[in-house]
Amino acid sequence: MRHQRVFCSALILFGCFLAASAFSANSQSLNVEDAEFPQGCSNPFAEPRAFLDFYDSTIAKIAVDRGPIANGVAELFAVSELSRDLLVAVPNFSEESPVDRLLKTQLCLFEDIYKRSLKPGVRSARALSSSNALLHDHLLKVSSRLFEDSVKLMETIYAERALKASNEGKVRDHLKRIEKARILGRKKVDARI
Repeated sequence: MRHQRVFCSALILFGCFLAASAFSANSQSLNVEDAEFPQGCSNPFAEPRAFLDFYDSTIAKIAVDRGPIANGVAELFAVSELSRDLLVAVPNFSEESPVDRLLKTQLCLFEDIYKRSLKPGVRSARALSSSNALLHDHLLKVSSRLFEDSVKLMETIYAERALKASNEGKVRDHLKRIEKARILGRKKVDARI
């Protein structure tokens, strides 16, 4: 009986060791890479997905550094989720959605503020990256407004789509009525001739 308890305890400890090793290996493979700020704030045709990828990398760093329940973190992730939802709901936004433009604008605004805050000789030495604490502070500060603006954009897009669908339904209904009237007219002609 005592040997069974020792064996079970050893087996449990070995399982815990394997789980801890696997967790350690996974957490190292999940290491959030530091991303450089994308080029193209001054270019209206810059690849918007690069800014969303940078945003996602930055908010991942924030979640790791400040914790997932820190004030504003959930809102920042909600904006990312809204962007993804919009790509699924409106596939023609696959190149750039209004939420992506909002994120690009916010990131480029911060880049401009950041560059102006640097001393002239330091500008090239300190590149902006996803681990920049000032960027984290900025995004957390604007997180609730960014989320609210993203939700308003989504609501506007969905309202426009619903109106378009309604209008298309009315047009289809009108076409059906016209076609029915044409058929009834043909029947009258055929009955008389």
